Amino acid sequence: MLLAALIAHAQSAAAPQDGVLDEQQCFERCDRNEDGWIAFGEAQEALSVDRGEFRVYDRNRDGRIDRDEFGLRYRETLERQGAFPPPKAPEKNAALPPKRSATQLRVAYDKNSDGAIDAFEAHSCLIDYGIAEPAQVPLFKKLDADSDARLVGPEIDALANALAMILAPGLQPALPPLEKTVLGLFGKVVERERAAGAPAEPPLIVGPVPMFLRLDIDRDGAITTADVARLQQHQPLAVRATSVLAALDRNGDGRVDEAEFELALRF
Repeated sequence: MLLAALIAHAQSAAAPQDGVLDEQQCFERCDRNEDGWIAFGEAQEALSVDRGEFRVYDRNRDGRIDRDEFGLRYRETLERQGAFPPPKAPEKNAALPPKRSATQLRVAYDKNSDGAIDAFEAHSCLIDYGIAEPAQVPLFKKLDADSDARLVGPEIDALANALAMILAPGLQPALPPLEKTVLGLFGKVVERERAAGAPAEPPLIVGPVPMFLRLDIDRDGAITTADVARLQQHQPLAVRATSVLAALDRNGDGRVDEAEFELALRF
């Protein structure tokens, strides 16, 4: 009888009570943008934690809280305190916030005071201004001119201009179309910064794109000697690039198109 009573008590303690969030529900409430992990900004907003408390959750020190790390901290708190403080629900604004200048936007949404608006902070801003999640990623990518996942200076000016369009009567923001392919999302050619006197380096191409696109630097549909020259600016090849291109150029037009490149990979 005593054992049965203890088991029943343990089961009732483990089961979520009506109106009380369980472990998964707490994690989902903290994961504001539903990307499967909790960034510092999300934890700060939902759990009111500072950097030190965030590190208690973030056991592997990768700068974010994954589902397992959250579960460990949740169960530790439950065992020590008997309950886990429920995360704050996201605030829902009935009306759009006022028109703000770039400086006012940075002050309002730069939660970690680093002088920039990162992706999570921009997510909060765009939600406040009524921009739905499917349109946020392409809009942020368009505003983030240098692709460093944060908005600074002129990029925040561009954000302020876009939001001003939303607040202007009769106008709709010109949101970029939602990309649906890997090639549409990635493959942007970004010139590398270099110090004065440093040798030139080939441009950076971010993302999982086919090898042909990594070689066709100017995106003219073919690999040419100009593309190869740019790629070997920093470290010239031991072989003559013109000879390699000539061997791959089956129709003799001085260019290696995608079909010729794919054919060469088969042999």
